[in-house]
Amino acid sequence: MTVSSTLSGVTVSYLKYICAHGKTPRGYREWAFDMGDGNMFFYTGIFGEAKRAAVKEARCRGVVAISVCG
Repeated sequence: MTVSSTLSGVTVSYLKYICAHGKTPRGYREWAFDMGDGNMFFYTGIFGEAKRAAVKEARCRGVVAISVCG
């Protein structure tokens, strides 16, 4: 089971989501990402789209590691 990935220099951790749901994130829903700087980012849609949007937001904020929340 994959617990993280890197996209455009930003590491995306799936560990919180896996602990909460017992599986890796996928599909359509409202996704929450912990930006690691005290802020959350929310996106409704397919996980791949949400992850790309969260990575783009993280890069704008200068954050290099984010987490998918359960």
